Amino acid sequence: MIVDNREKSASEVIHVVVKEFGFVEDKKEKAAKKEAAIESSVANPKNAGLVAAFQELSQLYFKESNTNAGASYTKAANAIKGIEFEITEENAKSLGKAGKNKVDGIGAKSAEKMLEFVQKGTIDKLEEKRADAA
Repeated sequence: MIVDNREKSASEVIHVVVKEFGFVEDKKEKAAKKEAAIESSVANPKNAGLVAAFQELSQLYFKESNTNAGASYTKAANAIKGIEFEITEENAKSLGKAGKNKVDGIGAKSAEKMLEFVQKGTIDKLEEKRADAA
């Protein structure tokens, strides 16, 4: 970016960099707005973090051109949005294929990832995909 703008002054280059990448505060503000939007779109706001994680997984898989996995996580995120009760360690796995509280759109592997999220606050596969994308 700097090389592409070498004819510009230092202050002009700084403006280009800020325009491209923004400030940390801007990113935090955008993340907070995104989280608020997700919270307002889910039946139970306590499941918003889980929806956000599945949406991000979906986006990362689509960027890799893995449309099957991307579509599966999109489907799961949409299913989670409609769940009116809080997803907890006690009920997460039962929402998958073999569970007694089966929810359409959530398979066994998605249910395992939901359990992992409620236990740890993140999903290993999500962290792996974030690292690969960086």
